[in-house]
Amino acid sequence: MNRIVWLLLLIVTPTALACNFHQDRGRLFVPNYPAIMLTLPSIIEASESNEIAQIQKPHAMINWLLSQKLNSTMPVEPFTFYQVVEGHYSSVTGHSSGWLSQYQGENKPKLGELMILSELSVFNALLEQQITIEQAFDQKWITINGPKAQRQAVKTWLTQAFNQS
Repeated sequence: MNRIVWLLLLIVTPTALACNFHQDRGRLFVPNYPAIMLTLPSIIEASESNEIAQIQKPHAMINWLLSQKLNSTMPVEPFTFYQVVEGHYSSVTGHSSGWLSQYQGENKPKLGELMILSELSVFNALLEQQITIEQAFDQKWITINGPKAQRQAVKTWLTQAFNQS
């Protein structure tokens, strides 16, 4: 019996049981993207204080609503959307069925690539007009990384899209 327990302990490592966010041995794993350590606590704090409400609808519906609002005017594609709390990568492709699609890269995006750091709950709050896009940028609930010209193009695009009625 002891041999079986030891064998199971060797096979089932903490890494196998860890989620994407904690990765290994219970330590917090956060990718080394610029401004992520500002964005992550800002979103967590806003969620805990209910400034950003919990999502009450399916993620697929939010994805579709975002595609209807944003896809026709996308300035740059594709690029990466990283959900900082969930630790999930998605590709922003501009498909009509959804704004976000399964991340296609074999490796994580490199430093310097165009990427939005945020959470779907932030974009849902924008869709529901619970927060403004200016507030989302000022509070670091949305951060854009990448080449300066592309960052500015994406920021302008999001600002224009979410300031329309």
